[in-house]
Amino acid sequence: MSLLLGMSPNSEPKTAEPSIAKAYRECAEITRHSGSSFASTFWMLPKAKRNALHAIYAFCRLADDIADDPEIAGDRAALLARWREELDDAFRGKARHGVGIALCDAVERFGLPESVFLDLLAGVEFDLAHGPIETFDDLQLYCYRVASTVGLLVVRILGFENSRSLEFAETLGIAVQLTNVLRDVGDDASTGRIYLPKARTRALRSLGESILAGQMTDGLQLMLSFNAKRAASYYERAEQLLPDEDRRALRPATAMGRIYRALLEELVERGFPCFEQPVRLSKPRRVAIAAKVWMGMHERCETSSEIGSRKDAHLAICAERDVEHRRSTLLDQVHLLHDSLPELAISDVDLSVELFGRRLQAPIVISGMSGGTNNGRELNRAMATAAQKFGLAMGVGSQRAMLVHPDAVDTFRVREVAPDILLFANLSCVQARDVGVKRVAELVESIRADAICIHLNPAQELVQDEGDRDFRGCLDAIAELIEELHVPTIIKETGCGLSPSTLTRLAAAGAEWVDTSGAGGTSWTGIEGMRGGTRQQSLGEALREWGIPTAVSVAYAQRAGFRIIASGGIRTGLDAARAIALGADAAGLALPLFRAFAAGGTTEVLHATAALVESLQSIAMLVGARSVAELREAPRVLGPELRAWLD
Repeated sequence: MSLLLGMSPNSEPKTAEPSIAKAYRECAEITRHSGSSFASTFWMLPKAKRNALHAIYAFCRLADDIADDPEIAGDRAALLARWREELDDAFRGKARHGVGIALCDAVERFGLPESVFLDLLAGVEFDLAHGPIETFDDLQLYCYRVASTVGLLVVRILGFENSRSLEFAETLGIAVQLTNVLRDVGDDASTGRIYLPKARTRALRSLGESILAGQMTDGLQLMLSFNAKRAASYYERAEQLLPDEDRRALRPATAMGRIYRALLEELVERGFPCFEQPVRLSKPRRVAIAAKVWMGMHERCETSSEIGSRKDAHLAICAERDVEHRRSTLLDQVHLLHDSLPELAISDVDLSVELFGRRLQAPIVISGMSGGTNNGRELNRAMATAAQKFGLAMGVGSQRAMLVHPDAVDTFRVREVAPDILLFANLSCVQARDVGVKRVAELVESIRADAICIHLNPAQELVQDEGDRDFRGCLDAIAELIEELHVPTIIKETGCGLSPSTLTRLAAAGAEWVDTSGAGGTSWTGIEGMRGGTRQQSLGEALREWGIPTAVSVAYAQRAGFRIIASGGIRTGLDAARAIALGADAAGLALPLFRAFAAGGTTEVLHATAALVESLQSIAMLVGARSVAELREAPRVLGPELRAWLD
């Protein structure tokens, strides 16, 4: 660390100005001395690019040491200010430190932007201040500042043709830094730092204490595993963003990503030994990974892996971020009249209903969420356990992954833990159209489902960079499925609701059941915007509030004569009761139970489900209803905004 500015915070800068060649040798020595994976990835580059990358690494290394090196004494903030002055001098041709002189030359040769370096130093400043990480958005910004910035500089040195390579670099940087965060939990805790987002739920609030105490708990294991999935999704996304025309030029960046992804896999395999010696890959292994990339021995990820990554990215976003519509479901416009003299005992209220030949103990459907990954498998089994215990229905997430990777079926199978539940298979209308009735029937049979949800999600697909664009023939495919499939077909929206026109056409095709999934709950267009590149983010934000509110969609479906599962923003027993009073046969929900799972696994899901059923039963009693049929006829008053939609 004596190399840092060649001075203490209170000393004067060097006056001797080493030659550019000597300056680059100094940077190369800093890089070699660090033992970092960085040097393993660009040893085959031309000298000019290799020198520039050494300069970038040395600047970043010394900046990072200001925050982290225990040998530094004195005012670190002042030292960082001096290093920022050296950066300013480098961009104005007046650098005096060897690293600054080399950086000045690299900046001039490759047109490196000063703003990116300033963002990087903002990350160091955050470290010095021990800034709080409250949410994943905070962590993502931190990862951008300390790692994506490096990637943005590297790709400019390596060269690129397609501007999407900048998005690749930014995304890969976040993945790499998330991996570092997971590896360094123990080391960071020893300095009083915690980079994992603070838990939003009661069950996880004690994690900070566990981390600082160096104690591995089940809750911490769950959070680490969850964030490892999140990091993996960023690696997958970076791979998708890398333009074909830039793959050759950006091999060093790709190699770096592969090395860190191998490190992530090692962390997962070893169960996150956070409070032991930090996990590191050996130098021979790092070099071998880089060599394979250089020689073109790595292939692009298969489609099934991309699908799984997307599903895990969805879960990661839903766990921590604001994913709900900013507009209301309008269920709050359904006012149920309180009965002060119900003349009932709570035990008199029977919520049981029969749907699709199975008896439910309450009219609740745990909506499909995921599948196709190990994370999805655990989630599905937790939800199935709750459905079995409380006599509810349940759907799995989209089985698209099974179309390209049949072995993924195990991530959707839940009959082992839930032999008696009403179970729904799930596939998009576009995929059903493309594969035909026989293949859809195989998906149903493979998980022993009682019915299938064919979901409609054109808005979500349009936002996705990799999404479908052609929705022609879907109505005919629905009619064919209804006619030929051996189980009932439920037509399900995915957060945008069902209009009278859509319902009329579905009725003509023979549909009897719909799942409304109206606007006001989870915004899947918004979620897609949170995980994608510039185009996807822009369109996702533009369409975040798109759709017909849930209450309106339920009322439209009731008028059209459909049997209805009401979903889209159902969060409480009161929401479910209001939807049933509008004409729904059952209410479906996902996000509250998923967040319970993220907080504490199956145990928390069981607690949340019990509370949901109890609240629905209590509300039925408070309107004087003994049964779901009576609840549907309960007196109600509709608010003006809902009436405006229905008049």
